[in-house]
Amino acid sequence: MLLFCGSSWAGEYRCKEHEHFLLLEEHGFEHVNHNLLLNGKTLIKELADTMWFIEEVECAASGFEVTASHIQYNEPTKKEFTIRVIGLGKYEIR
Repeated sequence: MLLFCGSSWAGEYRCKEHEHFLLLEEHGFEHVNHNLLLNGKTLIKELADTMWFIEEVECAASGFEVTASHIQYNEPTKKEFTIRVIGLGKYEIR
């Protein structure tokens, strides 16, 4: 599901493997910033603070696999993150 709102939009990543989902919010014009929210509520702070651009989200048995980059700043390097859900609103990221 995608939601458009002025200069921002949001999309959900849902999995068959578990009941959790990630909400992706996009903000900005020239340099787009992404925020991921676990179950639409808990900000994945480690990704937001370093302004990662979310390229891809895949489901994993205990959470999500995220591919991110800084492509919005013409930096093509990509990094893989594993978000493991450990409870309602709680996660670990590697």
